[in-house]
Amino acid sequence: MMKRLFLLSIAAIGLFACQQVSDLSDDAEVFDIVVSPLSPDDVKLGKVSVEKDIISVEILSPDYPFPLKLKVENIETSPTTDNILGLPDTLFFANECTSGHEFHLIAESGVPHKYEVRVKTQNVCPDDIPNADFELWTNVDDEKKINIDPTPGKGRGWATANNFYVQGAKPLSYDGGYAVQLTTARQDIDLLKIHLIAAGSLYTGFFTLSTNFANPRLMTNFGIPHRLRVAAVEFEAQYLPGPQLMQASNEGSGYHVDNIEGVDDGQAWVELLNWSGKSDLIYHGLPIDGLKVLGRAEYVFNGSTNDHQDWRPITLPIEYYPEYEDITPTHIVVVFSSSKEGDLFKGAPGSILNVDNVELIY
Repeated sequence: MMKRLFLLSIAAIGLFACQQVSDLSDDAEVFDIVVSPLSPDDVKLGKVSVEKDIISVEILSPDYPFPLKLKVENIETSPTTDNILGLPDTLFFANECTSGHEFHLIAESGVPHKYEVRVKTQNVCPDDIPNADFELWTNVDDEKKINIDPTPGKGRGWATANNFYVQGAKPLSYDGGYAVQLTTARQDIDLLKIHLIAAGSLYTGFFTLSTNFANPRLMTNFGIPHRLRVAAVEFEAQYLPGPQLMQASNEGSGYHVDNIEGVDDGQAWVELLNWSGKSDLIYHGLPIDGLKVLGRAEYVFNGSTNDHQDWRPITLPIEYYPEYEDITPTHIVVVFSSSKEGDLFKGAPGSILNVDNVELIY
C-alpha cells in the first residue's frame, strides 16, 4: 500500500512539472524600440514602427544620411520574452542598400522570434545603374575637364580615371545620343620623369587621384550600392586594338616605356559584393576583411581577332559562388577598360573600347 502511494506521489509530481513546462509561453514580441543618431550628427529621426517582424526607423533628414550610425537606447518587449540575442548597441547602415540588422527574441519556452531593424529614407536602393546609357556628362566643351556625370552622387554612379594628365574616357556620338569611348594612351610627364601607359577606364565607384604610380589600383574605388542578385549584364560594345603593345616600368630614376610583343585586349568584368564592414566600402579589386565576392563575370575583347571591329551586343552571365547562395549583395561593380592589363601600365596606345546601353538582367 505504501509503495503504491509513493508511486502515485511521484506521478503527481511529474505531472505537475510537465504542467509547469507546458505553461511557459511560446510568444515573444517587440512593443517599442528607442534609437538615437550617432552620426551624422545632423540626422533627424521620425517615427519608429513595428509591423510583424520588421522594425522601421524613419529618417527625415538629411536627404542622404549614409553612412549612418544609430544607438539603441531602449527596447520594450512582452513579459513572456526571456532573452534578446544579436541586437548590438550600435546599428550601422553603409548605404540605402544595406540589409537590416537581424536579432532574436527568445520566449519563455525557448522558441526564437526573428526581428529586423531597417531604415526608411527618401533614397530607394536602385534596380539599375544610373546613367547606364551614358547620356550625362560634365564639362563636355572642355577637353581637359570632361568627365562622366557621377549621378546620383560620388560613389553611387559611374566614374572614370580622367584627371589633369589623362583623359581616357570621352563621350562618343552614337545612335542618336552618346556612348562612352575609352582610349589607351601614352602619358609623358617629362618634368617628373614619368612615362606611362594609361588605359581608358569606366567603372561603378569613384576615383581618387594619387601620385603613387607604383600601385595605380589604389586610385580606383570599385562598387556602388545595390541589393539585388543580377542574372547577367548586357551592353553594346566595339573594340579596336592599338598598333603597338607597350609596357611601362620603373627603373628607379623614373618610368620608361618599351615596345613589347603581343596584341592588346580590352576587358569588362562584373562583381556582386557583400560588405559587412563598419565604414564606407573602399575596394580596389583586391581581397579585404569584411568583403565577400558573391558572384563574378568577365569578358575579354580579344584584339587578335576581328570579332569586335563592329558594334555588337554582349551578355555577361553572373556565376555565383554556392557557399554564398543565401547572402544578399550590398554593392555591384561593373568595369570596362580599353587595355586589360592597364593597371600594370601595359597596353597599346590607340586601343579603343566603345560601350553603350548597360542593362542589368534579373
